[in-house]
Amino acid sequence: MSLTLQDHTVPEGSTIIVGLSGGADSVCLTDLLYKSGYKVIAAHVNFHLRGQESDRDEAFVRRLCSERFPDAELLVRSFDTTGYARDQGLSIEMAARVLRYEWFDELMVDREATAIAVAHHAGDQVETLLLNLARGTGGRGLCGMRTYDVRTGIWRPLLSVMREDILCYLSEQRLPHVEDSSNEDPSITRNLIRHNLIPLFREINPSFISSTIETMAHLREEQEYLDRQVAQDELVLWDEACGCLDLTGDPYALYRILTVWGLTATQISDILKPTTEGGAVFETVGGEQYELFRKKLYRLTLPAVSAQPAAPEMVWSQLIEISLHQAPGLDDRIRAARPSDIFVLQGMSRGHKSVFGFLKECGIPSSYRPYCPVLVDGSDQVQLVLCRHRGTQPFRLTPAEGAGYLAHLLCRGAGRV
Repeated sequence: MSLTLQDHTVPEGSTIIVGLSGGADSVCLTDLLYKSGYKVIAAHVNFHLRGQESDRDEAFVRRLCSERFPDAELLVRSFDTTGYARDQGLSIEMAARVLRYEWFDELMVDREATAIAVAHHAGDQVETLLLNLARGTGGRGLCGMRTYDVRTGIWRPLLSVMREDILCYLSEQRLPHVEDSSNEDPSITRNLIRHNLIPLFREINPSFISSTIETMAHLREEQEYLDRQVAQDELVLWDEACGCLDLTGDPYALYRILTVWGLTATQISDILKPTTEGGAVFETVGGEQYELFRKKLYRLTLPAVSAQPAAPEMVWSQLIEISLHQAPGLDDRIRAARPSDIFVLQGMSRGHKSVFGFLKECGIPSSYRPYCPVLVDGSDQVQLVLCRHRGTQPFRLTPAEGAGYLAHLLCRGAGRV
């Protein structure tokens, strides 16, 4: 029979890293790629989880490549999977996955490969849907795996191919393979779905897998449409100058936008909750920080700051462009605001005003207040708070080439303009 590679958009002659375990699916994929004119690098991982069987698989792959894929490069890597899982607090299954894909990523960079090909097929796709459904998921989780993931370079050319067709292909091509005994272990959730749940669905509908694949394709089209609509909403809600997202938009669109940013469902719920106090800071797993302030979510870009002598025209800490309307005194300098700072606001007849309180009134989020510049005299008394005054535009960070971010600030203060 003839099998085709799905999303066959990778140019012939490209270098492809293919995960070759020795099982039927990976042997079939390797053979198809090899015969399609790709430069194949077969990558085999020995996880040392099945004793002699793991070593048997490695020996089989070495012999297979020597006999059937002589022009392919074979790379073999061994891992102490059990020790890694213990040290990282992961399940054995998750530890194996992390180790495998981290190595594949290294190979992709080192060998300048175009893609990482893995042998997931239609049955694996349906198992993924049922697994996500059992754990709880949204529309995106019901779409299953992507045939090609642009972000990771992972390519799944057999994603629409039935397992029966793969076995038939191997038989026709007289290609041997090995069986992984762990695929029969009922303690592994995927095996429970594969051997118990899917057969029940096939009793109801013999074409369950193919019909489910078709349903997932429709769901994916709907998700792509929603993604395009949400992207348009983000353009409207995102203020590039301020570096913030307007949270008065449609909650559903906001939820999807914030999910893409890497915020968790709990964090998003708190952000969109009317009772959440301003000043709350949320951090993603990737380390990006966002502050909630006055119905806006600011993406924090915090500079390194240091005091320096004041000048009529200056860029402070490569972040703030400052224009003083009056020449500064000889001992005047610019430094970052402090919570204890007070100053006399122009027009006040008596008393002092908290600098941080003033910054809050000016619409500056709390995370930025310790980085706002103030002009101080020789005795370190604040003479000017260098920010926009009420009645002018709100706080803004405007991208500027070669200087990080420039905040164009209007100077107002105690008797100085």
